[in-house]
Amino acid sequence: MRKGDSVMADHPDSRGRESVRFYGVVQEITKAGGVIIKTADGSLIDRHVNAIAVYIQPPSNWQELYEQQTVSSSRKQTMMVRRSYARQRKLSSPDVDFNPTNG
Repeated sequence: MRKGDSVMADHPDSRGRESVRFYGVVQEITKAGGVIIKTADGSLIDRHVNAIAVYIQPPSNWQELYEQQTVSSSRKQTMMVRRSYARQRKLSSPDVDFNPTNG
């Protein structure tokens, strides 16, 4: 990555279910692993070098991308919960109705 490279990253204001991507141009690379990116509106955003995608060859619609921010909503994923061994045994054992009064 060098000064002047075209990049894409998540906007610092992205939170929750919506992810806002921004496109910009690298202005400076810091020694601490940070990258200062200039966006189309002139604002400077500091991101970590590992949080940035660098375009080796910018797409043909680069100017259009550079002038906009892309908003995408992430789907909420369901978590798979593991059952405990005791619960699995209880669920897998056949139901036995034990009634000592029926002889």
